[in-house]
Amino acid sequence: MKLLTSWKLFSTALFFYSLGFGQITGRFAPPPGQILVFAGQDNQSVGGTAKYRDGYVDNIGVPAGITHYVYFTEGWTNKFNRSFVKGKVDGLNEETEWAAGPMNQKAYLDSPVLDRCVMHLSISMEGNSEDKIADGSYDHLIDELVDFVKDHSDHPFLIRIGYEFDGSWNAYDPVNFKAAFRRIVEALQDAKLTNFATVYASSSGAKPQQFIDYDPGTEYYDWVGYSWWGGDHDGKAALDFARKVKKPVFIAEATPRGIFFEKEDPQGIWDSWFTKFFLHIENNQDVIRAISYINADWEAQDMWAGDGWGQTRLETAPLLKSKWLEKMAESQFVNASEKPFNLIGFPTEKPRTLLSGSYKDSSLSIESRVEDLIRRMTVEEKVAQLTGWWDPNEEKLLKDGKIFDPSFYANHCPHGIGQLGPLHNMTVEEDIRQYSAVQEYFRKRTRLGIPAIQHDEAAHGFM
Repeated sequence: MKLLTSWKLFSTALFFYSLGFGQITGRFAPPPGQILVFAGQDNQSVGGTAKYRDGYVDNIGVPAGITHYVYFTEGWTNKFNRSFVKGKVDGLNEETEWAAGPMNQKAYLDSPVLDRCVMHLSISMEGNSEDKIADGSYDHLIDELVDFVKDHSDHPFLIRIGYEFDGSWNAYDPVNFKAAFRRIVEALQDAKLTNFATVYASSSGAKPQQFIDYDPGTEYYDWVGYSWWGGDHDGKAALDFARKVKKPVFIAEATPRGIFFEKEDPQGIWDSWFTKFFLHIENNQDVIRAISYINADWEAQDMWAGDGWGQTRLETAPLLKSKWLEKMAESQFVNASEKPFNLIGFPTEKPRTLLSGSYKDSSLSIESRVEDLIRRMTVEEKVAQLTGWWDPNEEKLLKDGKIFDPSFYANHCPHGIGQLGPLHNMTVEEDIRQYSAVQEYFRKRTRLGIPAIQHDEAAHGFM
């Protein structure tokens, strides 16, 4: 067997270098330079519904999206003495309260004021529920979620499953977390839904290894997210991970934690927290595509009272509200008036699949697909793509007949191959048989399914 590496190495390297830096892509992500703005986190803080009309929406404006929370748990009582009933997803179809303000996702979708808003639906599995989701015990809750998303097909959903996966307060088991995440995504995909994307999100202080330990597989999520409270290193691991897997970033929760707007100097608040927040966005504009401001009176809610979370409702501080609106008027920030659905490619007829966002997704650019494929390849697979082989003993190969069996190529090319050298003096029928065997193995039986190039020269009639 002869290795034909020099021309292949040169041409492949030239192609790879010509691509430049990889593009950040993701389902329902706006174009580079555009950032979706969300507001959360409880119905009273957000407003804009029939029952609650004095929140962010009513006093600041309608954002591009709404951040909301639901619980996948049954019969569990949290430390604030709130119990979760059996048989339904808490906070999805009707109002509930678990010590963090009123929660009702359906109220937002029933509001005509919010008909241009993306829904950021965050699923908690607190109370050791990830194991019950993973083993199928909570399939009825998953079914309720699937039906809900299906029934509201006129809105896109960013679904943040098991948010803040690394948080000690959640105590998620990594194995069960990954299985639960996959089970929820697979159920949504099995329903052929076209109006959802998924978010894999940490807390503010996740460690790099935790992103690896809890990762359900990049094919299961479209975005990477994190919470940002103002720390110098908030979100660093998430940002590094997102760049590695080429996914857009969602700052899924952000608020001036520990600041009471009515008690402190507003200009000082702006110069410290808000200036730092927008600088953080600017410094990471290559990946950040969405932010969510948590507009809450934390101290008024039992879950946060006494823990120094503060009061961060923008409408209570005129100067902060004015400066926030000035920032929101900048071209990069997308609110409802900028028609976010158009920017994110919604509606779409294409359901999400495990191919979405991967190198097998034909809707992506060639550059994005190549970048994703290279990221997945092992060193052995990369080397194999830079090599080729040709056995000059053609008569023996034809006589043995092994070239018509896919296992022949499996034995010689376990990691794939860049190109196969010529075999002459075959009939048309033999050419077809060999070609079928070659691609049967390389496209269907290798790990990544990269086809092999069959090489010959025009001088031999190979046209």
